[in-house]
Amino acid sequence: MKVKLLITLFISALILFPGCSERKKGIRIGVCVADGRKAAYTEIRRGMVEEAKRLKVDLIWKDVSRRKKNESTVAAERRFIYEMFGEGIDALVWNPVTPDPKFDYVIIRKARQRKVPIVSLDGYPRRLRVSLLVEPNYVEMGRMAAKAAVERTLRYRERANFIVIEEPPKDENLRKVTLGIYDVLDGYQGVNLLAGIHVESPFRALGLINALLTRYADNVQAIISCNTDVMPGVMEALRAHGLLDKTVTVSVGAGRKTIRYLLAGEHDIEIDPMHRERGKLALKMALKLVKGERIDPDDMIDNLGVKLPVKYGPARALDRRRAYLLREVYPDLWR
Repeated sequence: MKVKLLITLFISALILFPGCSERKKGIRIGVCVADGRKAAYTEIRRGMVEEAKRLKVDLIWKDVSRRKKNESTVAAERRFIYEMFGEGIDALVWNPVTPDPKFDYVIIRKARQRKVPIVSLDGYPRRLRVSLLVEPNYVEMGRMAAKAAVERTLRYRERANFIVIEEPPKDENLRKVTLGIYDVLDGYQGVNLLAGIHVESPFRALGLINALLTRYADNVQAIISCNTDVMPGVMEALRAHGLLDKTVTVSVGAGRKTIRYLLAGEHDIEIDPMHRERGKLALKMALKLVKGERIDPDDMIDNLGVKLPVKYGPARALDRRRAYLLREVYPDLWR
């Protein structure tokens, strides 16, 4: 009789207190990025890990660049995301390998079937609806770069000659940065635009800037670049003409090589997209979607007929004095 009573009490305890028999499942957010080896996504991951700990959510990270041998990026991406669906993720943060809807539709359809909201990160599938896009504010970063260049260049003169390094062919994001640059420059009468050049590499920048400096007899007061990656070529062209300390240089992206010039006092201002903070923002937005909380978008863009809400990550202007803010990003530059 006592044995039966004990068994009855034990079963009742399991029913009344299920937490004793199994651990309550926490919120799981899956992340799939096209190439986690890039410095930007290393920082994004750091930000997400920090934010996941603060918000007490489980983070599952998948990097398509770590795919199997002979596996295509599209196949690896689909496999990773399906695996996360199988693990019971509550939301997906997704940096697509390709914007092609014929590859992305099956993932979005599967997410809808499982009622998993999708936050697109730094890219989005064309003509398809996702819950939210989180990306840098490319136009605003271009405006920040141009404003910084104008303020510094026209501080002690009424008029100055500018060169703008524009986006390489078919780069839509850098095109937006370029538009932001011109949006500001067009508002200043003291800005004389000598040239806007499309540049895709530091080597190309070196050749074109050298040619322009020669053509205009070194009478160039400012160079603004939409792309940090080409700045080493710009800086070396200025060095060859003895203009490093006479020409204001501003660029967007905060790449390692350009930050080295900034620390040396040879480059003036760099616009930092703050990748880590954008990673935190994407995770916070994903959690809001899981909880059904309202999100006020910063913008609405037309995705080929589909309205897509956008939240923009922050950005900041860095000079030599404030470059220390990137010490954790590029620790080797301070050794």
